[in-house]
Amino acid sequence: MKKALIAIGFILAGMALAVLILPAFGIGFSWLIPSRLDTEIYTISQPFTELDVKADGCDVFLYRNSDDQAEVYMSEDERTDCRAEVEDGVLIVRWERRSAWTDKFRSHENPYLSVYLPRSCDTLRIEGTSGHVYASDRLSPEKLTITTESGDVSVWDLQGGEAVFKSASGDISFNDSKAAAVSADSSSGAIWMSDVELESLQAFNTSGEISLDDVQASGEVKLYTQSGSIYMLDCDGGSFDICSVSGNVSGNLLSPKQFEASSVSGHVSVPQSDSSAGLCKIFTSSGGVHIEVD
Repeated sequence: MKKALIAIGFILAGMALAVLILPAFGIGFSWLIPSRLDTEIYTISQPFTELDVKADGCDVFLYRNSDDQAEVYMSEDERTDCRAEVEDGVLIVRWERRSAWTDKFRSHENPYLSVYLPRSCDTLRIEGTSGHVYASDRLSPEKLTITTESGDVSVWDLQGGEAVFKSASGDISFNDSKAAAVSADSSSGAIWMSDVELESLQAFNTSGEISLDDVQASGEVKLYTQSGSIYMLDCDGGSFDICSVSGNVSGNLLSPKQFEASSVSGHVSVPQSDSSAGLCKIFTSSGGVHIEVD
């Protein structure tokens, strides 16, 4: 007991000595205080038809501005490098924050970047790392491209042309939208789509699942997973090309199809084929296949 008290005394004395001496060497304790991020507003007056965003570590939000004025809101502090300016008809937005050793011990607000776009913006390119990317409010670009490393991608109420979504480990969610060609690619995150009308769809996933709910395609639907399962609820398309190495393929379609379904070791159950309907090819190696037609 006595030794424990002596040890505690030494610890308290060391802490008191540190409080007295460290400030003399320029080492304070401000890193214990939660960091604060201020919001800077950039009003864009120059015309542009393209948006190019690169954000390293913050969430990105895309909206359509009601008054057709372009504005950018960004979280900033003394360690952020930010800019928003138009060059050759392209609105370039950059957000990066220099790391520090105190980040491991210091709590801080979640940084964000919000872009309010006019109707005239035709091409949107968003590149993020660990932050999530959200897009909504009836955006209608000719092409939307969103790429992240580990951040999720969430898009809804899109009224545009081509859409490309890529994420290494983040989830991809696409809902309540109309589009032409849509491509979704993820390595380990899930791909979810619901209430979507489009011309064609390609979705590729390595180990995550692909889940479609009320997705209607006038053209071809291509779905591929390596180990993730594929689910389709109340879906339809001109034709289907579906492959899963070890995952299951299940769901229901809204119209008859000409089925070509097979599995090396899994059970296969599909409705009777209609030779006049669109082709529906399904293959799995070890997974099962169960499809119904309403």
